[in-house]
Amino acid sequence: MGIPRRKDDCLVRRVRLHKNGDAVFVQVAFGTTKLKMPKRVGKDLIIVNMTDMVKMGLSKATRFDLDRVTELPWCEEWFPVPVRRFSPIIGRLDERYIEELLTLARMRKSN
Repeated sequence: MGIPRRKDDCLVRRVRLHKNGDAVFVQVAFGTTKLKMPKRVGKDLIIVNMTDMVKMGLSKATRFDLDRVTELPWCEEWFPVPVRRFSPIIGRLDERYIEELLTLARMRKSN
């Protein structure tokens, strides 16, 4: 299938500094607006609440596909800075979604 080009939102799961210290890599789960409900509920992190979406910088309901995870270099090619912004980071998960993500990780690990 190959590595998809990053044009949609993604969720950074981990950050890794290269052993020589001159590069940073991030493990990401890709976001999609194809929610696939109810099939992916309990398998992926799905954000549909409008208030939460606004707080997190999401313009549409988004499912972060936890089966579609890859490591990418933290660079402008993969993470361009949007117009009128200072960073490619558009938002952050709040505590509730962090806890949900951790619960999903535990469930996946036990299966």
